[in-house]
Amino acid sequence: GGPDGLTPYMDRLAAESVRFAQARSHAPWTLPSTASLLTSLHPLEHGAGGNIESFTRLRDGVPPLAGAFRAAGYDTPAVVNVTFLDPETFGVTRDFDSVDNVSFQSNGEVRDARATTAAALAWLDAREDQDRPAFLLVHYFDPHCVYAPPPSFREQWAAPQDRESTWTFGTRAQMIAIRDGTSAPDAATLVRAEHLYEGEVAFLDAEVGRLAAGLEERGRLGDEGIFALTGDHGEEFGDHGGFEHGHTLFD
Repeated sequence: GGPDGLTPYMDRLAAESVRFAQARSHAPWTLPSTASLLTSLHPLEHGAGGNIESFTRLRDGVPPLAGAFRAAGYDTPAVVNVTFLDPETFGVTRDFDSVDNVSFQSNGEVRDARATTAAALAWLDAREDQDRPAFLLVHYFDPHCVYAPPPSFREQWAAPQDRESTWTFGTRAQMIAIRDGTSAPDAATLVRAEHLYEGEVAFLDAEVGRLAAGLEERGRLGDEGIFALTGDHGEEFGDHGGFEHGHTLFD
C-alpha cells in the first residue's frame, strides 16, 4: 500500500504466502495488541493495557502462546525492544524460555532493526540442539517515533530537503507536547515526517528479508518452517486529524 519499491521483500512474501487482507488489530498500541496476538484473547479478557497514567499487566492464569509451544517440546526465544514486552514488568512474554529485551528510556535510543536481526540469528547459531524445533518471536520497533532511518534509506525516501540532513521528528518531548495539546505539527511537517517513516519501513523491510534469508540458510524455513509477519498497530499522519498511534480506531 505504500510507494512503489518501498517494501520489495514484504511484497514478495505476500505474493508467495497466505495474506490476510482483512486483518485488524485488537488495540491501537503495543501492550494490549501484542497480548492479544499471543493469547488469542480480547484486551478486556487478558487485562494487559490500561493507559499512560496506569498501565496494567497480563492477568495471572492467562496462558500466552509460548507456553503451548514449550509443552510441545519447542525452544521459545523472544527478541524484543520495548518495556511493554518485558516478561517481568507486564507478563506478555513470561512463558518464553528466554527474552532478549533491550528497553529504552528515550525513544531515540532504540535497538535498531539491523541489531535486532543480528540478535535473533545469533541466538539460533548458539543453540546446543540445532534439530530441536523453535518458536522464535522477533519484534522490530523501527517504524515508531523517532523517525530517523539510516542514511541510505533517508537518502532514498526522505523529503528532498531532509535527504542529506539529520532532521528527525517524534522525540519524547515532541510527543508529550502533541499529546497534551501544547503543540500540533502542521501539514508540511507531517508530510516530512511521513517520508522519514517510509524510510524506516524500507529499512525494516530489508531486515525482515535478511532475517528470512538467515533462517533459510540455517535450514529453518524448509518444508516444516513457518514464517509469519504481522504488525500490532499502524501510524497516522493526519489521515483522520491525528498523528502517531494509540488514540484512535481507524483502518
